[in-house]
Amino acid sequence: MAVIYKVHRYVSLICALFFLLLVLTGLLLLFRHEINAWNTTNLPARSGPMEMDAIWSALPAGMDAVAASAPGKRIRAVTPDPSDGTLYFRVENLSGGKKERAHMRMGGEQILYDVRSKTTFNRTKRTYRIPMLQTLLHEAHLLHVQMKMGSAGRDFLAAMCVLTLVSILTGLWLYAPMMKTLPFGRRRSNSTRLLVSDWHKIVSVITCAWAFLLTLSGILIVCYAMGNAQYHRDAPRVAASALAKQAAIAEGAHAQCTPAESLSIIRGNFPGKTVISMELPKDESAPYVFYLADPPAKATNFMLGEMAFLPQTKNAVPVFVPAPFWMHFAPFFLNLHIHSHDLFAEKLVWALLILGTAAMTATGAWLYATRWRRWQNQVRPQRALAARAAARKTSPWREIIWFTAWTFLMLVPPLYGGAGDMAGLAASLILLFSAAYCIRNES
Repeated sequence: MAVIYKVHRYVSLICALFFLLLVLTGLLLLFRHEINAWNTTNLPARSGPMEMDAIWSALPAGMDAVAASAPGKRIRAVTPDPSDGTLYFRVENLSGGKKERAHMRMGGEQILYDVRSKTTFNRTKRTYRIPMLQTLLHEAHLLHVQMKMGSAGRDFLAAMCVLTLVSILTGLWLYAPMMKTLPFGRRRSNSTRLLVSDWHKIVSVITCAWAFLLTLSGILIVCYAMGNAQYHRDAPRVAASALAKQAAIAEGAHAQCTPAESLSIIRGNFPGKTVISMELPKDESAPYVFYLADPPAKATNFMLGEMAFLPQTKNAVPVFVPAPFWMHFAPFFLNLHIHSHDLFAEKLVWALLILGTAAMTATGAWLYATRWRRWQNQVRPQRALAARAAARKTSPWREIIWFTAWTFLMLVPPLYGGAGDMAGLAASLILLFSAAYCIRNES
């Protein structure tokens, strides 16, 4: 146990500052959509969800509208958003210039086309009530995902997350022997250090499952990002030979597929898949690139896009390059991390858990900083007997299992939308009321 205690103490100390960075930036990013909606003064009103087929059927009209609203630009990619019935057109200047890193609905210059209202909106033309607030959100995002250090910072934070998992697991290992006699929720006020130690144990038990799952999903998201980057490098090379054969057969053919026709070919060849994005050919010899995914459980969920390449000539056959098998597990963990709290009430519960996790880290750091004898001897004898009055009557693992179960029910059902959101909200409220009851009962 002494070895486990040392591992817990020193590993926690190493990763504490970086974990606090993730926690506090995560708190700000939790309400990013609400902040953006308030801070952006000219953002079009959002509509309700819409089926993918209906959105894609508006592709020709959307391309015409974008061409009319943005002369001098060409469309490079199109991505539908089923949560509000819009098409995102990524465009670039015909005259060239610096190309920004972009993928699907992220990065680059994006023009939105609302399928219902048939209107366009250039996202680069957004105006803000408080421009500094938008800058703060952007900086928080960069710090949260990569410490503003690119892939090196991302990988470093992933390593800190691995240490955080070690810290959480060793803390759970130590909890049971330390709480053999002390009931959960009891705060011993006969010394400041004991009081902080008790609060450290309380918030750790309440938030440990949530912190563990979010940290684990963060690590797997980094693994997915690395694997996805490799997949995007390998897929064009894998498809190159098949595409070359088709190009040789079609030599001299001048009938070219329009974007709408190429989309129809892909949907006909992959009827069980959802087309989540398409990239238009870079030149006359390049193929269309489509990203295909299994239909999501709800519109806001992340989907793993697998690449299909289609030559521009008519009667061409698409070349599908599947992603590595392990990457198919990524959507679950990414959605767990980002899309399991769509309801605003769920976000409020998450905010409390984030603050509790920050308190767990801060109290642990404070206990390490005050480990010297002069702090440990500061005991108020008049309260010592009261602190030992009640003994534990249940197993220390009982509260850990209880809060872990409700945390799991809080995070997983919302991934499936509808009643799942309400079930997740109910589980989160039960978790909070249970915590409040235990703390109040042992006050």
